[in-house]
Amino acid sequence: MFDDQLLYTWATCELAGYRKGYITVKLDFKTNVLSWKDSNYWFNNFVRGLPKSQMKPLYDVISRFVEEYRDKSYETMETPQLYVWNVQVSDDNNNTLELSGYDTDSEIWQELVEAIEKAGHRDFKL
Repeated sequence: MFDDQLLYTWATCELAGYRKGYITVKLDFKTNVLSWKDSNYWFNNFVRGLPKSQMKPLYDVISRFVEEYRDKSYETMETPQLYVWNVQVSDDNNNTLELSGYDTDSEIWQELVEAIEKAGHRDFKL
């Protein structure tokens, strides 16, 4: 890919729904592999190698997502949220950054979902 300039070597994106299950997508930017796990539909679980041209847009949107949410914090909610997302990124030195939130209507989250759906050929919805 663009190995000499990779800031993140892998990323994990998860969407969990209260009493609905979860979908987890792991992206390995060194080997260009996408892994998909759906808790509700076992037949949607797969691992797929992707061309670099499909991994680069995912990497770009993940980078923008991390930049936007890196310093954002959320207050603890009294009532459960319908959906919660979790994004993890890591570098070559296993320095991992984990971001979580519940604002699934933000523009950058929608961009990330669209990029994942395009690469995975599946709906990233519960």
